[in-house]
Amino acid sequence: MTVMAIDPSAKAKETSNCKAVGIISKNTNTEDYFIRYAWIRKDTLTAMCREICDLYEFYGPTWIIIETNGYQELVKDELLRVAKKRGLRLPVCAVEHQTAKEVRIQLLQPLAENGQLHFIRKQSDQDILIEQLIYFPSGSVDDDGPDMLEMAIAKLAPLRADRKPGRYERVGERRMDVREIL
Repeated sequence: MTVMAIDPSAKAKETSNCKAVGIISKNTNTEDYFIRYAWIRKDTLTAMCREICDLYEFYGPTWIIIETNGYQELVKDELLRVAKKRGLRLPVCAVEHQTAKEVRIQLLQPLAENGQLHFIRKQSDQDILIEQLIYFPSGSVDDDGPDMLEMAIAKLAPLRADRKPGRYERVGERRMDVREIL
């Protein structure tokens, strides 16, 4: 399963903060996540929308998740307008976060420590993403890449491979009283 996640800049000026777009896949058998492409740039909204359309045509993600806190809802509208001009119907899912960014991104740590996050160094802007993850949280290093990655993994995490249910065997007629083990 593959998704695209987008963290558009929340700053007033279009190029004042990084914008992050990523293509992430999950192997549902191993529970590993593969960062296939990362675009983390201080660029215009138009450039980001063009990149998203190009990536959609190349990778064909199942979902496109975009953060829409605050004014970012307008970014979603602009993306859909640009896509329509190109004849594309994007599977956009808006996400409005209720949990603090620091809490959400720190949930990636166990995946990184267990070797479940796989990057392609020197490919696209993945080195920038790795740097942002290493220095998170930091006042001097942007965190748009880790925010984008967390959104993708949050969407992919519940997906599991088809597994046959385990067999249950009766161990005895007597039911256990939970109060006995407390």
